[in-house]
Amino acid sequence: MQKITVADIKIKTGTGEKGPWTNTAIIDEKGARFSSFDKKLSQLNKGSVIEAEVVVDGKFLNIKEFKILEEAPASGEADTGASQMSKEDWAKKDAIERLSIEAQTAVKALIQLAGSPVTGLPAEAVEKALNWCINRIDRTMPPLPALSVKMKAKAEKEKPNEAWNELVTEPEEEPKSFIDMDWFRESLESIRAKKLTAWTESNLLGYMKTTYKVDAKTVLEAATKLDKGQATHLLNRIQETLGLI
Repeated sequence: MQKITVADIKIKTGTGEKGPWTNTAIIDEKGARFSSFDKKLSQLNKGSVIEAEVVVDGKFLNIKEFKILEEAPASGEADTGASQMSKEDWAKKDAIERLSIEAQTAVKALIQLAGSPVTGLPAEAVEKALNWCINRIDRTMPPLPALSVKMKAKAEKEKPNEAWNELVTEPEEEPKSFIDMDWFRESLESIRAKKLTAWTESNLLGYMKTTYKVDAKTVLEAATKLDKGQATHLLNRIQETLGLI
């Protein structure tokens, strides 16, 4: 679900084969446009805040269902509790919401492609579709240039006389995981507190199964099965999202 503040409302009406229709376009404070044929949307006042399930259809953002969180007065008077967010805060909020929508679409497509029969389709077409989904996620969640500074500092503190690479590739004992699970668990809790759909247990587990080819019942179990490269790839995406919230 996505939180939307109504900055403007555009209403179109007409008559089709099924009778009269009303299309309502909600424009939020960043200029994003959300559309629906639900007549109740047309009754909202500017300044109202709704929580909506948004479906991406090409370049369009359609509202599937919604509920009103705050209803602005019909008089149009200024809301004394208006948000004091800066332009930078709004930019981060918009980036998070866009990231969630686009990543959610790509993850769902990956799950459907992996779990559905593709008989009758050329192998080349299937491979291109799979690569498109993975590349889409990579574009919306680009990697950071460095591994977690927090994790590296913790490891160096525990073994100050060994280089980082020697710690990770210790030959005497195979590490249980290349991820600091306490940090991983805390980071997921912080991200999920923002209600980003792409980071739910089921969506993230499906992404890890498809992208990293690991078989697990939970995200935490899947994380322990990642090799060093896969762990770095996932950690980079977590850090990117943490930097936006």
